Amino acid sequence: MNITKCLKSKQPIKESNSKDFFQKYISGTLKEYLRTEYPENEIQGKLKDAEEEFLKPFTTIKSKSKNGQV
Repeated sequence: MNITKCLKSKQPIKESNSKDFFQKYISGTLKEYLRTEYPENEIQGKLKDAEEEFLKPFTTIKSKSKNGQV
């Protein structure tokens, strides 16, 4: 994973670029791990659950900023 490149860009972390980060750098590796534990028909659901969990902190920040809390 090219985390150093992402950190050097110094872009603010937003829901949109965190979703891209998950898709580009985490999803493929996670899918390979999931293949050892789950049947093929369950993997997409597990990836979707993992992506939602990964994005929770970013969506929380987004909703707090809309309410004027951040």
